[in-house]
Amino acid sequence: MRRALLEEADAAAPWALAGAAALVYAATVNAPVFGDDRVFVESAAGFALPAGEFLRALFSREYFTLTGEGTYQPLTTLFHYFTHGRPALYRGAGIALHALNAELVRRAARRLGAAPDAALLGGFVFLLFPTHPETLIISAFKGNLLALTFTLGAFLCWARGRAAGAFACFLLALASKETGLLVPAWLAGWTLLFERRRPEFERRAALVFALAGALYLWWRFIGLGASDMPRVPWNPAALSGWYAAKLAWPFEACRERTPPALAWSLAAVAYAAAVWAARRRPAVLFGLLAAALGVAPHVWRARYYMDSPVADRFLYMSAAGLALALSAASGRARAPRSSPSSSSAARRRCGETFSTATSARSTSRRRPALPGTSSPGASSRAGSSTKATGAARATAPPAPSR
Repeated sequence: MRRALLEEADAAAPWALAGAAALVYAATVNAPVFGDDRVFVESAAGFALPAGEFLRALFSREYFTLTGEGTYQPLTTLFHYFTHGRPALYRGAGIALHALNAELVRRAARRLGAAPDAALLGGFVFLLFPTHPETLIISAFKGNLLALTFTLGAFLCWARGRAAGAFACFLLALASKETGLLVPAWLAGWTLLFERRRPEFERRAALVFALAGALYLWWRFIGLGASDMPRVPWNPAALSGWYAAKLAWPFEACRERTPPALAWSLAAVAYAAAVWAARRRPAVLFGLLAAALGVAPHVWRARYYMDSPVADRFLYMSAAGLALALSAASGRARAPRSSPSSSSAARRRCGETFSTATSARSTSRRRPALPGTSSPGASSRAGSSTKATGAARATAPPAPSR
């Protein structure tokens, strides 16, 4: 009965998250266009080009000239090519994408071993995290949403043993935003903390992902020929501390801010202590490390001149990591699920253990009976001698290790 209820709750969870997203964020759909959307969505000169010419320029060295962007997000730009001029459409799509990300966070939490109610809690924590409105209402920031969608998709594919799907999601994440480069770190975290059973395959996969990442880095920072940006005073400890404190207390809303003071470094130290405290709880540790990785690219970019050295939108991926950590800390139903290749062997071992242990239950709790022999209980009821029972015990195989 309880299992049936849990299955029904799992089936209803995506609808609950989608309904909550619509209820909370629907008011933003018809808001006036402002901020970066005026420049990069509604007034982008490249959107006046014919589709063929636009697509050729989108994946060429003319990208930054075409779009005026400061980051490389061709998939996001392509989306806006077809939706610009219709704010309700591109904002509504963003809300739907955000609800999908919340569901993917819930599924990732389940994959990490969280109980159904704890995983759903994590989904809602991510869905309603207070720093998200900036990312949702300004569609120019949709690269953050798409990058997380494909990062979580890659993680779930990898955890299920589907390396090809994980690699495809990695490529799509790279086309969404530079933060897609964090995908291999998510996959390595799963492999090192939960499932290090296929070393030869992991080495080959690591080589493929590393080669794709290197080619992307060459194209992004050399091939595209982006202009140099002036350096500014940079304190990575203070920046990291500001984001750590913002995760713990996500108030007040912030879109642009001057670089944080050195005192924020104390929050980074406190976060590092939390990571150390979670070292014996792999699922919690995974979430905390994912949250820290989520802000790493934004801490690095703050060394160059930008109008917003820190901003709420840069916490979008980190909020997913925090939600995973909270899910793991709130409740756990089982060990993290492995990929089919490893779990099938585990199921076979469990089946063998169960079948042998069941046949010996009435006589011995230490040694299982021989497969194919009659039940000791039945022998005793038929009046069998203790000598026969002793012989059966002497020839029984050792109990399988659990």
